Amino acid sequence: TGILYRRTQEWDKSLAAFRKSKQVAADFCESDYWIGLTLLNSGAKPEVAINEIKKGVECKYTKKSAVEALHMIYGTLHNSHPNNTQVLLEWGEMLEGVDMKNEAAVTFEKLGRTILDQPDAQDKLEFVGQSFQRALKLAPDRCEAQFWTYLIADRTQAVKHSNLQKAQRYVQLAECGGDTKILALEASAGPLTTLLQKDGTVVEHKILHATVMELSGNMAVANHQYTEAGAQYYNAHRYPAAISALLKATKADPTNCQSWVWLGHSQAQAGLQQAAEISWKNTLKYGSKYGVAKPECDAAVGLAQKMISRSNS
Repeated sequence: TGILYRRTQEWDKSLAAFRKSKQVAADFCESDYWIGLTLLNSGAKPEVAINEIKKGVECKYTKKSAVEALHMIYGTLHNSHPNNTQVLLEWGEMLEGVDMKNEAAVTFEKLGRTILDQPDAQDKLEFVGQSFQRALKLAPDRCEAQFWTYLIADRTQAVKHSNLQKAQRYVQLAECGGDTKILALEASAGPLTTLLQKDGTVVEHKILHATVMELSGNMAVANHQYTEAGAQYYNAHRYPAAISALLKATKADPTNCQSWVWLGHSQAQAGLQQAAEISWKNTLKYGSKYGVAKPECDAAVGLAQKMISRSNS
């Protein structure tokens, strides 16, 4: 009867029918969902309807419909009042309760970010951190949850990391990707700049700088930094590390003859003769134009020709 009255939008009669059915058969759990939905349709306050619909989540017959209804209601409330953190908290907890882990994680992230944008955010950093930690626990592979959790830990000094450790972690989070990639790159700028200003010759600092440039799309600078780091590793007889850096250099800019010649030398020292010959041939390919070495590649082309000749003799 209640459903029939709903079809004619006679909300008061519909509510009365559903409430009566609940009195007659208390174990008829569908009534809670229909009462909540009808309250919402009749213009009742959303929180009143939500309380009833939440009961419908516990009923196996209406669970799916109740979750969908709550998802829609909370979404509408959030769009209407984006700074209402209570809505986000309840929404996240509802999603968490029905094991919609990724959706719940996204909602808890929104909660934390919303509070961060408020004037008194500094006074609420503990709760913000808990919101992000909750998101991370639900979806540990989410790059965004990892970033926000670490950012708050860094701001509150919950982790005691050096500038190198901070720069490395933020670069890792940028490499992870997601919607927080650019934010992670921006967060790495402070500690990385301090490191480079203190001693820009440290090879690990150059690698971090190169990675940031690559992730930012500045391939020319990334290639230059990776090549310098590779040459530095080579001169320190750290050939596997040199190969790793120089492969990244050739990926960032495959036309740089210097990257290829250093890569060839490093591969040869590591016993990778065939790979070295390919790299030297690429030195000739990218370092010459119409059969003549480019001015900036004259030395690299000469070395590559010499090494190829030596390996073929």
